[in-house]
Formats: sequence, structure tokens, C-alpha cells
Amino acid sequence: RKIKQSVILPGCTELYQPNRLTNSKYKSFTLMQSRILVTLIKELQEAILASMNGKDWKQMNLFPADEPGLIRVPLRLKDIAKPRQYQEVYEATLQLAKVSIRLPSSISKQYYSISSLFPRVELPKRVGVNSIIYVDIFKTAARTLIEIDKTGNGRPGFFTKYLYEVAMSASNKYTYKLYMIIASWKQKGGFKISLQELKSQLGIMEYEYPEYCDFKKRVLLPAQKDLEYKSDCWFNCGVAGFEERNQQKKVIWLH
Repeated sequence: RKIKQSVILPGCTELYQPNRLTNSKYKSFTLMQSRILVTLIKELQEAILASMNGKDWKQMNLFPADEPGLIRVPLRLKDIAKPRQYQEVYEATLQLAKVSIRLPSSISKQYYSISSLFPRVELPKRVGVNSIIYVDIFKTAARTLIEIDKTGNGRPGFFTKYLYEVAMSASNKYTYKLYMIIASWKQKGGFKISLQELKSQLGIMEYEYPEYCDFKKRVLLPAQKDLEYKSDCWFNCGVAGFEERNQQKKVIWLH
């Protein structure tokens, strides 16, 4: 039932990212790691938009680093957290640096390469109001975060558009990824996904939340609270047809 309630957005800064990042499967990040990743995507927007417009972002020299195979991206601490949380940002960045990315191998097509997300992180010795963390990324890994694939007619078509402020205002660690997923379907108005696939995309292990009621309580409802009437798109667990059950009354699909 529709109600008369205004949608109050926390901001309208649009971000774009390739769908390979939206649909990637990795162990769920902490809330702070999600904020670091969103901030990274925000800093890469000029390169991402260049890729969408058919330009070679690698020739733009946007982020010069000490080594030719790397790019260096600045992340302002005040964009990520409050001053009392700066030490937590340090620790989250170092943990995020260890995340593995699968890349094409320089040896042959029969191989693939595993690399860390940030091979090097530069941390300030003294933290102030305008302190900056610098993260170095291999250009081959940066391609995963930057380049937008084209459709059959040569136009950019495999990307997700979402609001920076919505992603950063989340209070639950699953909201960021779930918001990315539903934002990628916003033009369609909705989508159907199996419960198993959704858990996989959210980085939830098989032993976590084995019962749907726990998954709903710990994941869906907190994310709904973060997004409902505060975002450009959301979902509602309470509407008829949201859950689809099999003959054994077990939830297997979500709409």
C-alpha cells in the first residue's frame, strides 16, 4: 500500500562502476572497508567516465606513481570516517590491501595471475585534519575497477550507477553491496534472485545464517532500514510476493 512519505536523499553525487565489480563475489567487507572502497571508486570517477566515453584512461596520467606499472590514488581520511576512527581506517585499509584479485597472466592465456588489491599503502606518520592515505594499484588490477564494457553497438552498457552519499551513510556492513546489486537493476524496476545466489554475491559463507529468518533479521531488515525512503532505490521485505517458497515452505527466491 502506498503511503504519503517523502524520500529524503542524503546527497546526489552519482558514481559509476563496472558491473564486474558490482557482481563480483568476495568475502563480505567490514563497514569501514566498504567505505574505503566507495571512496576509491569516487576518486577513480574521472578515469571511469573516460572509459565510458571511449577514451584511454591509461594515457591520461591521472595518478602518477613511482613505478610505471602502478597508479597511486589519494584517499582523504575525513572522507571516510571521523577523526576518532582514523586508526580503524588504517587497519581496514591494510586488511583491504590483502584482498586477492584474479587477473590475466602475462605468460599465456592458459594462466591467470593472483594479485593483492593494494601492493603498497602509504600512511602518514602524523594524522591531521587533512591527512591522506595513498594506495598504489597495479594498472592491470585498476582495469577491473575502471573499464566499462561495451554493448554490441559499441555503447557503454555494463555499469552500475548509484549515489555516493547513500553508500557512505550505511550503518550495516551488508548494505553497501546489496545497494549496488539493486541499483544495477533500477532501470528494470526489480528482479528475482535465488536466496543462495544473493548470499554468494554478498560474500556470506554457507555456515552463516543457515536459517532464512536469521538472514532476514541480520542482513535484509538492517539494509532495508538503511535504504527505505533514504535512497534512490530500495526493497521491502513486508510486501506480498517478496519471498517465494518451495513445496516444503522453504524460501528459495526473493523478488
